Amino acid sequence: MLSERNEVSAPVDLARDIRAWGSELGFQHVGIADADLSAAEPRLIEWLKAGFHGDMDYMAKHGTKRSRPGELVPGTLRVIVARMNYLPEAADPVAAFQVWVNAGSADEQPGEVGLAHLHEHMLFKGTTNRSAEQIARSVDSIGGGLDAFTSKELVSYNIKVLDEHLPQAFDVVSDLVRNPLFEKSDIEKEKGVILEELKMEIDNPEYLIHELFSNNFWKGHALGRPILGTPQTIRSFNQDKVRDYYGQFYTPRNILITAAGNLTHRKLVQLVEDKFGDLKARP
Repeated sequence: MLSERNEVSAPVDLARDIRAWGSELGFQHVGIADADLSAAEPRLIEWLKAGFHGDMDYMAKHGTKRSRPGELVPGTLRVIVARMNYLPEAADPVAAFQVWVNAGSADEQPGEVGLAHLHEHMLFKGTTNRSAEQIARSVDSIGGGLDAFTSKELVSYNIKVLDEHLPQAFDVVSDLVRNPLFEKSDIEKEKGVILEELKMEIDNPEYLIHELFSNNFWKGHALGRPILGTPQTIRSFNQDKVRDYYGQFYTPRNILITAAGNLTHRKLVQLVEDKFGDLKARP
């Protein structure tokens, strides 16, 4: 069951700071209590401080015992909801949500450069329930906008729809994240697509300068490696390597689900419980 409290501990003054910040912005409710934020999640804290408006709740999944400060309980899947009830009446009632996976290019080993980005592509190639065409048709039929991106630190799968279509949209995205096929033929095709994408980017001076700067600034560090990968690493990827990487990183403790718009905290919690409730932590 999803818990209404976060099962991680953090310094009390940090939780107080977040509550005070929420009050200044006029939140009706900030679902953060003492020792409810993890000091191990600075990027999330900065994201919260960036300026969300509306009702927000922070909660976690799994685990019944509090952990040490800054340590996540194994199996934790986190959810954040921002209800935007200040939208003008003339605006369409929309909702958007994102599944964030803490598995960016900085988490790759030298021989895995580009593997996180390949997974972003592969999750759209079909699941145990839908073909690639059915995925596209499912989203188009409800007028949704489905997208994804890979960064140095994470992969994001996101969709925006009218609020009435939120259940269908969540069903599609959760299916992508949880049930990818990783067919050998699709992997080979997508490797070719990414190799062409890499050629195009290398011809882009802005991209090339950025990559050269990052490589020299973070010399010898994973942050200096290219997100797209290299021709050598991309060609080396096979089905076993793809599946092993997915099993390692697409786990509850690496997943954060966020949503904003005309929706309630309870509604998203129910959707997450239904689609991710049986997701188990892997060894």
